[in-house]
Parts: sequence; C-alpha cells; structure tokens
Amino acid sequence: MTDPKKIDLYASQKLRVLRVTSGISQAALGREAGLSFQQIHKYERGNNRMSAGRVFQFARLFDVSVRVFFPESDEVPFETIPPATLRFLRCLNRIPPEFHEDVLVMLRMCVRVAGGRDADD
Repeated sequence: MTDPKKIDLYASQKLRVLRVTSGISQAALGREAGLSFQQIHKYERGNNRMSAGRVFQFARLFDVSVRVFFPESDEVPFETIPPATLRFLRCLNRIPPEFHEDVLVMLRMCVRVAGGRDADD
C-alpha cells in the first residue's frame, strides 16, 4: 500500500504547479478559496494536509478533475520540482498565447543544440 504522506506531498505539489502555471499568486488563490496566503503556502509545502473537501474546492477553482491531485498508480511519482522549472513556468505564463508556438520552436532548438532529444521525437 502507498504511504499516505507521499500522496499528500503529491497533491501538494500538484496544487503548486496548478497555481504557478495559472499565474495566480498564493494571496489570490487564498482569496478565491477563503484562506490566507499562509495556508496556501503550507498546503503547497506539504506542511498541512488538504482535506477531501479542500481538494474538491481547488479542483473546481482550477477547472480540473480531482484525479489531478492523486497519482494514477500505487507508485507515487513524487519528485520535487526544481525552482528553476517553476520560474520557467511563471515566465511562460506571462507570454501572450499568440507567441506560445514561437517559444516552443525556440525551446526545441535549444534542446537540439544542447544535444538532447525533443519530447516529440
């Protein structure tokens, strides 16, 4: 059986990724959910556990299924998201949608220059 703490951490990380990729601050999410930004911070860090009702509320706020907050199998693929990745997501979110395809082309070029394989390869 999967360790409940790992699932809690997985859900916490998903909350953070949803918030960051949506371009919402902890304070703004807190206002929407009727919570303080400190509580959002504690949820995202895994210091406080989210209740089922809270997970449901966040799923509604982000217009996603509650399934997003739970791993698809007993193997919890929990990996800490590097701070640089979160900074990248924040920057990407600030780029107007009409430039997203151009940014993707540039990223793929960077991957090739660095000797990596494109995700679509």
